[in-house]
Parts: sequence; C-alpha cells; structure tokens
Amino acid sequence: MAGRNPLFDKAMTELREAFVRNRFAQEDVFDTAGIEQWLAQERVAVQPDWSEDSYSHWNGALCSDHMMFRAVGRELALLAECASPDPEFSALINAGEQDRFVKLLSPLRHAAEIYCGHSGALLLVRAPECAPGLYVAHCEDAGDQQRERLVLEPAQNNALRTSQRVMDVLFLEWLKGRPKWQAARQFLCDSLAELIAKERASAEWDFDAAVAVSADGKRIIHADWVVVRCCGWLGVYPAGVFQERKALRSEQMVRLPSERAHSLASAEEMERRPQRAVGIAMCSALQQFDDRGGEKLPRAAFLEFSCAGTSTRVYLADAADCSQDLPRAAASVELSS
Repeated sequence: MAGRNPLFDKAMTELREAFVRNRFAQEDVFDTAGIEQWLAQERVAVQPDWSEDSYSHWNGALCSDHMMFRAVGRELALLAECASPDPEFSALINAGEQDRFVKLLSPLRHAAEIYCGHSGALLLVRAPECAPGLYVAHCEDAGDQQRERLVLEPAQNNALRTSQRVMDVLFLEWLKGRPKWQAARQFLCDSLAELIAKERASAEWDFDAAVAVSADGKRIIHADWVVVRCCGWLGVYPAGVFQERKALRSEQMVRLPSERAHSLASAEEMERRPQRAVGIAMCSALQQFDDRGGEKLPRAAFLEFSCAGTSTRVYLADAADCSQDLPRAAASVELSS
C-alpha cells in the first residue's frame, strides 16, 4: 500500500488505523476506540474494571462468541490452573444467591469441589454420591410450597453454558482477589487480546479491499468495479486498480436507481465484455437518475445491479477524486448528454 496519496492529508497507514479504531468504537464491537490501551491497563490491574452499577468493556467482551466458547474442551484444566474452590460460596456477590447455594449445596460440600461465579456454581464431583465429573449447578422451583431444588447438569450436556460458567468463575476469581486471581487475569486478558486481534485483522482487510475512503479514514466503499467520470466519458476499472490507489470518498454520494441497469445487463455481455457492460449499465443508471429531474448528477454514486443472479457493485468517482497515476481504463463509454 502506498504511503501517501496526494488526495489525502494523511498517509494511508494513518487512514487505515483510523478505520480500525472507528470499527473498535462501534457499539456492537468494543464500544471504544482505545480498547487496546484499556486492555494494557487491565493486564496489570489488581481488580478488573468492573462495577455492578455501571457498564464495563468486560460486559461486552464476555458476551462475544469468542469469549463464550473460549473454555470449551479445557474446562477442568482451566479450573485447576486459574480458579480456587469456594465451598463457603464467599465469592458470590449476591447475598440471596449465597443463601440459596449454601442451603442446597451443603450436602455436597465434602463430595465435590465447588467453584462459584456470578451466575451460579460449578461442581467438580470426586466422591460416589453421584457420578464423578463436572456439573453445572442451578436452582429451580420444586413446584410445592415455594421450595427450590438443586439441579446438577453434566457439563458435557451444554458445552456453551459450561464454558460461559467457567469464564464467569475465572472473572470472579480475579474480581474477588482469590488465590489464583493472577492466572485468571492472564487467561481472560489473553483471550480478549485474541478477540481484539481478530477484529483488527477483519477491519484491516476491509480497508485494504476498499476502492474509496473518506478523508478521515472512517468510511470506505467496497465495489467490484470503479467508473471514473471525466470530460463526458466514463472509464471503467476493475476494483484491484483502486484497492492500490484509493479514491477519495466524496461526501456527495447517492445510490443510483438500478432498474435500467438490470434490464440492459445480459449474462452473455457480462461474461464476454464485463468492462463495457458495466460502463453501459452505469451510463443508463445516470440517465435514469437525470430523468427524474430536480437533482444534478452526483459527484459520486453507488450502483448495484443483478445479472443472472449475480450482484455487481459499481462505484462512480469523479476524476478529481482519483489518483493521477491511474492506468488506462479497461473500457470507456461516452456519457449521454
């Protein structure tokens, strides 16, 4: 990737990083652009940045698919390395939960190692009162006189639930400063680092595959073809040309109507001469836009049309928003007046 494009005030590497951080800041990703800096602080924190009364980035992270499945297949090893048995349920935050489990699990205290998390408990049973193994414990209504009963579900019955419960136990180990809190912190932070790395790689790939990027780097355009408008002509380029020489994404971009483009594009033409077919489709879409009246032709536009069940995405850019070192267009179509 070229270091600097004269269309932009910043180097491409800076724009790429701005895009990555904008992705991190999305509410459905990490909700903060500085997630990597935040994690660096967590790696040395005695307690995690968490409160019952306020949002923490751990809330979102622990609910991600990557983190929820992180303990699958190594539940026992993680409990041994990163968690401490809690037969007195002292780590439980909710006093009501503590009372419930003390009452219902008391008979099993000497038959099992009990690990507590926010949402319940895990039992590693070693004595013959029930089959040896790992169990997920929860309480449910017994159906009479408002009593509750303890339900022990073998861990292998629901791998996701068990993995979530293990991660929950590890988080509480760290939060409560129990004996293995440092090992728990290490595993949780390493797991989150893996998730951050995956999101970074995905965002960087999206940026690299884009044909146009905004001046601040935060918005991109993906397309299969780029059409450059200059002096009454449309030059057609495959996306790869602009992935290396990104166009400046104009703020004045519209989505073009595709009805005429659909009708003009034929499977045979798209297979034989795709560049020319794309140019004609764009010319037709611009004409349809112009026929509606009331708006002048846009500086930039996006067109998506289907041919033989295949969708084709085309980005229209003004020559002024494109690099001056563009090669010769793969095809040129005169723009109808």
